[in-house]
Amino acid sequence: MSDLFMNYPTAHTLVRDGKIIFLNPAAIRLFGGVHAEQFIGQPVLDFIHPMDREYVRHRIALLGPDRRQNEPTEIRILTLDGQVRILATASAVAFAEDGGQVIIATGIDVTSFHRLQDELRSSEETFRRLFENMHDLFYRTNAADELTLIGPGVERVFGYRQAEVYGMPVANAYVIPAQRTQLWARLRKYGEINNRIVKLRHKDGHALDIAITAKMIFDDTGHFQGVEGLLRDVTEELRLRRELQILATIDNLTGLLNRRTFLEQANQAVGIVSRYREPMVFLIVDIDNFKEINDNLGHLLGDEAIRKIVAAGRSCLRENDIFGRLGGDEFGIILRQCEPTEALQICQRILARVREVRIRLRGKGADTHMSVSLGVTPVCRTDRPFARALARADRALYLAKSSGRCCCAYQALEGSPVLPLQAADSNLDLGAIRDHV
Repeated sequence: MSDLFMNYPTAHTLVRDGKIIFLNPAAIRLFGGVHAEQFIGQPVLDFIHPMDREYVRHRIALLGPDRRQNEPTEIRILTLDGQVRILATASAVAFAEDGGQVIIATGIDVTSFHRLQDELRSSEETFRRLFENMHDLFYRTNAADELTLIGPGVERVFGYRQAEVYGMPVANAYVIPAQRTQLWARLRKYGEINNRIVKLRHKDGHALDIAITAKMIFDDTGHFQGVEGLLRDVTEELRLRRELQILATIDNLTGLLNRRTFLEQANQAVGIVSRYREPMVFLIVDIDNFKEINDNLGHLLGDEAIRKIVAAGRSCLRENDIFGRLGGDEFGIILRQCEPTEALQICQRILARVREVRIRLRGKGADTHMSVSLGVTPVCRTDRPFARALARADRALYLAKSSGRCCCAYQALEGSPVLPLQAADSNLDLGAIRDHV
C-alpha cells in the first residue's frame, strides 16, 4: 500500500499502534526531515502540538470498523526543528493482513508562508512565556480526568516536576474527596466554575488551598474531551485573611471577643430569645479597684491581673456561653439556656474563683487579692439594640459597687436592682430576686 503514496504530491503518513510506520517524501518534507528513518517507529503524537494532542488522540480512537474515516480538520504540528505548522488533515483506517488497524493520514500545509509563520512564531513565543511565567498554573485533563498538560510552576506550587504529574489522576490530589464531587456537579451543571476553593495535596503531603477556574472542553462532534483551566495557590492569602478576621474580632490581651463582636453576637442572641423563647441572662463583670492596681503597680501587673481573672471566669462558664471584653476592666457574659436563679449560682462561683486569684507585688514579697463586682439582668426579646440590656446591667453593677464591691446585684426587667449575693455569703438569697424575675 505504501508504494501507492510515494509519488503523491500531498503528505501521507501511515500509523499503527500509535507509531509512524511510513511517510511519503511530501510528509517527510512537511515535518522538516530528510529521510524516513528520522520518523519511523516514533510516536505520532510527538509531532503534534501539545495543545492538540488530546484532540488528535480522540480522533484516532474514533476510527474502527464502524467509522472508517474522520472529517477534515486543522491541527498544529511540530517539525523536527521545533517549528509550528498548521496542517489541514483528514484520516481514515485500513486493516492489515493480520487484522491490525493502520491509520492513513493526509495533510496539506496551510501556514500561509512567511507572514503567517512570523505571526505563529510570535504567538508561540508569547504562549510559551505566559505558560512558563504566569503566576497561575494552566492545566488540562483528558476525558478520564488525568493530567495531560500543566505549567512548569507546578514544582513551585505542588513540589512535582512536570513529567511526574502527566497521566496522574486528578482525584488523587484532593484532600477532601467530597470537594471534587461538588466541583464536578457544578461543572456538569454549568459547564464551568470560577474561583472554587478546594484543598489539594502537596507532594510532601501537606494541604494547600487552591482556587480553581475551569471549563469543560468538547470536540467538534460534541464529545467531552476533558477540562482546562487555571490553578491558583491561595493558602497564604486565606491564612492572612483568617488572621485579620481574628484581629478584627478577638481582644488581643485576653483572647475574648472584642466589644464590637460581642455586641454583634449579643444582638443575635436576642433574636434567639425572641424566636425560640430560650432563657438567657446577661452579666457585666467589673474588676474591683483596677485603676489603683494600674496606677500603683504598673500596667504589666494590670495586664497579668486581667488575664488571670479572665481565666478564672472562663472556668465557671459553659461551652455555649458568650464571653467578651467590653473595654478596660469591664467584661460581658451571656449565659445561654440559663434561668436567673441558675445564673446567680454561676455568679457565686465566679466571685469565689476570682477571690483565689493572687497578684504578687514585685519587690515587696507580698500578694494582693483580686475581686470583681457583677451586674446581672435577664435578656428579653425587646433588648434590641442590646444597649437596653446593658443599661439594666449597669444599674445592677452600680448597686454592687456602691455596696462594698466583690458582690453581685440583680436587675429585673422592671423595678429597682437588688443585692442577693455578697462574697461572704455561703448561701444565695434567692428569695431576694424571686419577686423580680
